[in-house]
This record gives sequence, structure tokens and C-alpha cells, in this order.
Amino acid sequence: MKVLSMKKILMLPVLLLVMLFSASLVMGQEEEVEYDLRPLWEAGQETTYEFWNKRDRNISMSFNGNNQERADSYVSEGETTWVVDQVNTDGSSVCRMKVDWIALTVKGPDGEEIVIDSRKDNTGRFEALGKILKAMASGWLTLDIAANGEVTKVTGMEAMKTLVDDPEDIPSELDFKETGSDLAQLIGPPPMLAVGGSWNHEFRWTTDIGLDPIKMFINYDIDYTLTSVENIEGIPVATIDGTGPMRLEVDMEDVPAGMPPIDIRMTDSHTQTQILFDLLRHEAVGRNTTQNETFVVTVTTPNGAIVQEFQIKHQGQILRIKEGDAE
Repeated sequence: MKVLSMKKILMLPVLLLVMLFSASLVMGQEEEVEYDLRPLWEAGQETTYEFWNKRDRNISMSFNGNNQERADSYVSEGETTWVVDQVNTDGSSVCRMKVDWIALTVKGPDGEEIVIDSRKDNTGRFEALGKILKAMASGWLTLDIAANGEVTKVTGMEAMKTLVDDPEDIPSELDFKETGSDLAQLIGPPPMLAVGGSWNHEFRWTTDIGLDPIKMFINYDIDYTLTSVENIEGIPVATIDGTGPMRLEVDMEDVPAGMPPIDIRMTDSHTQTQILFDLLRHEAVGRNTTQNETFVVTVTTPNGAIVQEFQIKHQGQILRIKEGDAE
């Protein structure tokens, strides 16, 4: 019987560790699964979503030692239907989106709550706002969707504009692009991604704190991470988490000459979103988003500076309540 030398005996644990480490790498490679998160839809696919959004706003103003504060809030809720009309060979698609109904609950500084609903006749001082909601729920919008999920074009707003007193009250194409981007699809994912993988996408959406005719935009730089994939009632559902910095962009082009100098800054901001994504229908099951912003507006007058601080908190949820094929 051949006796192992001491050197070989000492090498056995090292070789065993190497073999175990190599085996774990092979097993890890076999177990790692990649998922396609792009909008791989089928023509005729139809989904109805329920949405709920809340904005709380606290405003403080100071001028020559005098301070004032007030708060207001609104909640918008309703349902939206999404239909895939056409899927192209390059992965792009043409879809339709319709707000089935929308209701707005406004709470003013005095605590009074007013509800305006597109399904009802709104009279009195809220008649104009009621017309806007009815117009937004009056017809279909057509959206061109790129292969990476990005909304490249929205049409159909012109018909809505004929139903209101001021056509400028209807949201812009950019606003509807944002709505279409926060509904069924993910934006910008790579062709294949494993759990723990991530990607980045930039957005530019409008924001408004009531400073017409000043136009304001927020530029988002969002990192998305595929956090997990779970089987829920037989459906593989991916969880995607997103967060990233926000940057304010201010356009003063339409401000009349002679107005006092205005400085607008976003001094604090945070946004976070979580998306549950159906890997069979390649569409969102639900979304939850929170976003906080603080804006400081300084108006310089001959008698001193007027400083306003806007602290704004957004919460938003979207839930799939019906799916199937268009009739």
C-alpha cells in the first residue's frame, strides 16, 4: 500500500476547497435565470388599471419679518384602460389609452373638501374643472411605444380641447407621455436581466406649483433594480425597485418683461418607486410611488424679498383590476 507523503496530505484540504468552490460556481451558473422585461405584448391585449394619487402641499411665506403658512391637498382617483393595437417586427407598438373615469377631491386651506367627478354634472364655481375632467375621460389617446418601452408620441388631445373653455387646460403631450410611461410597461430595461441586475433611465416631466407663466420641469435619473421574482397564483411576478436624483429645470421664456426678479430652487427631493411586473403578459400588475420636493421661490422687490417655501409630498398607486383581450 502506497503511503501518501506529508506534502500531499497537506494539499488535500486545499484541493477539496478548490473543488467545492468550482462546483458552487457551476451550480450558480446553472441556477441563474435571466428575464426579459421589455414590452413583449400581443396585439389585442387589454388591461384596466385603477389609479390613486395624493398630493399634500405646505406653503410658508415670509416678507419683512411677517410670516404666513397654509396647507392644501388633493386626491385624484379613477380607472384607465390600456389596449395594444399593433405590435411591429422591431418590438415597437401602437397602443390606446382611455381614462374611463376620474374624480378629484380638493381640500383647501380652510379644511373644506370639494369633489369633482367626470361621471357627474359639476356646476357652480367648479363647472370649468368638471368640464376638464369630463374632457379627459371623453375618448381614446393613441400612443407610439418604442421597443424599449418609451412613449415617443401621443395623439388625440385635440378632440378633448374642443370640450373645454380654454384648450390650454387640457394636459400637454408631455403630460400624457408621463401618464403612459407610468402604466403598463417598464422603460429602458436591457434585453435580459437576472435578479440583482439593474439599469438606468432618464426622464423629463413637467411640474407645477402655481407660478404661471413660468414653466418648470423635473429631470429624473432613475436606477432600476430587479429585486426578486416570485410565483403568485401561478404567475411569475418580478419586483423592480427604482430610485435616483432629481434636478429642477426652469423656463422663464414666457415671463413678461418688467416683472421683479424671481429665483426658483429645489432644495430637497426624493423619489422612490416599486413595480410588480407580470412576466407572462409583460405588463405591470401594480405600482407604488412616493416623491417629496421642497421648492424655495424668492421674488426680489424694491421693498424687500418675498420668500415662499413649498413642501410637497406625492403618493401614487396603480393596480391592475382586469386583463384580457380586446373585444
